[in-house]
Amino acid sequence: MVQSIFRILKKSIKCNIIFWVALISTTSLMTHPSLACEVTLRWDPNTEPQKAGYMIYWGTESGQYSESVDLGDQNNYTISALDNGQTYYIAVTAYDELGFESDYSNEVHVTVVDCPE
Repeated sequence: MVQSIFRILKKSIKCNIIFWVALISTTSLMTHPSLACEVTLRWDPNTEPQKAGYMIYWGTESGQYSESVDLGDQNNYTISALDNGQTYYIAVTAYDELGFESDYSNEVHVTVVDCPE
């Protein structure tokens, strides 16, 4: 019975996340030059009533995310301390009040360039 409920909840929280500008812009960090670059992402909010928040995932290999952050209900995030010349792959999930998480959104990628050494 619990498995059936899990499947229903899992299906009911879909990840309708679309990176609307994949506003992936690299910017230097003025206060910490050793932290090289940052990437800011924004996406259309998931409008499903049971959505409680988002998780953002990123890593240096497609589909292999070594880092993640729980964003709560915020639909934007800045990833900092990125390495110049490195490509990062990024995806987002939505989760409900019980913690059930959607599948990953479409993955976006960015290669960080022109950051201060």
